[in-house]
Amino acid sequence: MPEDYTALIEELSREFRARNPRSAALDERARAVMVDGGNHGVRLSHPFPPRIASARGGRVTDVDGHSILDFWQGHFANILGNSPDVVAAALSGAVAGGDTLLQLGIPDELTVETAELLCPRLHTEKLRFTTSGTLATMYAIMLARAYTGRELVLKVGGGWQGSQPWGLVGYALHPGPEPWTLDSEGLPSSVEGEVEISRFNDPEDLAARFRDHGDRIACMIVEPVVGAGEFMFGRPEYLGLARELTERYGALLIFDEVQCGMGRTGRLFAHEWAGVTPDIMMVAKGIGGGFPLGAVLATEKAAAGMTAGTHGSTYGGNPLATAVGNAVLDVVLEKGFLDNVLQRSFGLKQKLARLKDEHPSVIEDIRGSGLMMGIKCKVPNTEFQAKAMEHKLLTIAAGDNVIRLLPPLIATDADITEAVNKLEMTCRSLEVKK
Repeated sequence: MPEDYTALIEELSREFRARNPRSAALDERARAVMVDGGNHGVRLSHPFPPRIASARGGRVTDVDGHSILDFWQGHFANILGNSPDVVAAALSGAVAGGDTLLQLGIPDELTVETAELLCPRLHTEKLRFTTSGTLATMYAIMLARAYTGRELVLKVGGGWQGSQPWGLVGYALHPGPEPWTLDSEGLPSSVEGEVEISRFNDPEDLAARFRDHGDRIACMIVEPVVGAGEFMFGRPEYLGLARELTERYGALLIFDEVQCGMGRTGRLFAHEWAGVTPDIMMVAKGIGGGFPLGAVLATEKAAAGMTAGTHGSTYGGNPLATAVGNAVLDVVLEKGFLDNVLQRSFGLKQKLARLKDEHPSVIEDIRGSGLMMGIKCKVPNTEFQAKAMEHKLLTIAAGDNVIRLLPPLIATDADITEAVNKLEMTCRSLEVKK
């Protein structure tokens, strides 16, 4: 980096710290005891991420008292906004009476009710609750390997399937000439031989992977929307081909809807847009409305290997978590809720398209559906993210130089307008810098 730019960045960092003294102090404390001071990519915001004191609805307030419009929403888990009343009420109700059901290990009535709500909507017969999307994904892959007696996992390059070995191979970079990079420290070398990487939305490449390895493939796992990588939606013909090839070669099709499910795209699950049904699916994040909850769902056939005592999870199906999940589902499944998500998304998409036309030197493309939108930048997306934060808009970067916009599903027209105004100021700031 040229010396003059380094000096400028240092000066801006000093000014930012001066404007946010309490956040700066808390950041130093966090970095002293936590890896990078946090857990998600938003922590990489320069010179430090917002340090939050409180959150409500579509906003967070940092420890310095700044109100920030939140289009990140706890890594898009808070589909009903920050601190939703429905989650608080579910938790209060679950612990009322004194005989608190904190942990049983045996399904209670609300846990069963939540399962009964989920399975019919997914055209599946069985599920197992977990505490996270990572755990659900790991169980799903293990289930497919047990069912088929095969070991090879076919996944999409750039796809994020949680912090578990099969999901971390091939995540960091979309596959190029050498797609076998182990993309996380400490992965066992044997995992490399258990994962085959394919290109997203590339029917020819997908067909070739099955032609070359079909008799070894236990499952294909794919996000209908590659959330952390390219932030691209799976084309119906591509997902349809995945369905056809897995059936032809005796593999199972797994849809990872941890990020894109629970109404985020305007339908309950993103794969509904393609009309393709998986054998196994994972949900998490949004299903708990910010409370730790996930599930792996499967057809009766695919669930055959998910017998009692296997894939154990101490807190999977925790009564508090499933009480929350039940309450969140009641809201999302309410008549008209998803229609409102689509209505808000149309307005957001139109405004973003206008922004792209007015700032072609900053914005290359607009991607997404529902309230899962992305801006492909011509400037570095981390720079865009940092500048948006200066204008009090919290976003999160993705692969392929994309900025993700993930407002709560209860976002209002006023929230959408305010966010776009902040994005416009961001674009203007970046144009001036150029």
